[in-house]
Amino acid sequence: MEAKKLKAPHEVAADYLGSEGLKRFDNVDAPYTLERFGGMIAYVLDRDAATWTELIAEGLKAALPAECLKETFLSGEAVMTSIHVREVDLKLHGVKGRFRTDVIHLVFEFEAQPSLRLAPTPQRRKVREGS
Repeated sequence: MEAKKLKAPHEVAADYLGSEGLKRFDNVDAPYTLERFGGMIAYVLDRDAATWTELIAEGLKAALPAECLKETFLSGEAVMTSIHVREVDLKLHGVKGRFRTDVIHLVFEFEAQPSLRLAPTPQRRKVREGS
């Protein structure tokens, strides 16, 4: 699992999807994991999880080929998932082969004191009132 605190939309590309974030799963010299599944967690303070999930999905679609994106269902809920396949040859550890890791993407809201929440946009307000 890799986690990033996101405070502004530009941090999706810079931090969440960057070399210290999602790209760690593609590093063939020092892979973050060789396990079948991994996870990325976004901790958010200023917007709701649905808004950040959309921002991350847009970032994933811009950064990765369509065949590397899918949905995984956890408890009946669709969760964004990125697929990472790499050829690894770690002579020091005697590990060589082709490894695939499906990384699930989760967003968790946290509250700060004082609150950093932005006021909901009219469209988000309508969705909330209608649900």
